[in-house]
Amino acid sequence: MRAQLQNNKTGSMANMSIVSSKTLLIFLFLMCIQASLSLASPANCSTQAAAWSMEGTCGNTTGSSSSGAITDGQGDYSASERCYWRITTAADVEIDFTSFETEELFDKLEVWSCKYWSPEMPCTNCDQVLGSFSGSLGNFSFSAPNSNRTNRCITLAFFTDPMTQFPGFDGRWSLRCPQG
Repeated sequence: MRAQLQNNKTGSMANMSIVSSKTLLIFLFLMCIQASLSLASPANCSTQAAAWSMEGTCGNTTGSSSSGAITDGQGDYSASERCYWRITTAADVEIDFTSFETEELFDKLEVWSCKYWSPEMPCTNCDQVLGSFSGSLGNFSFSAPNSNRTNRCITLAFFTDPMTQFPGFDGRWSLRCPQG
């Protein structure tokens, strides 16, 4: 009888340990779901300011704001341009072009999604082309959504060949929080 009581005691301790482990796993799982939902919620989205920079043959400037200009400058753009605009934010980025005219196929503006590692390495590992634009497109809008709500960098890269030049483009970028 005593041995049977001892086995029941040990068995129930093991059962309690299994129940506690399952409860802990369920609790941790629910916490992860809650954390991921709160990261993606519109309430945590901030359109206050994004770090931005412009580099290359179009000039070099940096700043922090919730919107800004994207333009190759006045008149026809130069031959062999290499211009980069980088916008670092957790919000979605909306780009509205009021005019867009480049030499089709040879001069283009590409929009890339890049990882944000640190202020020292803000836009590295550009692994996804979000859009590539070339030719006479007039006015149009382009949205670069950020599904995971962590800081990432949107890089706009403008490349031209040494031959024919066109008027180029004028646009504005702005931050948008997701709807919902």
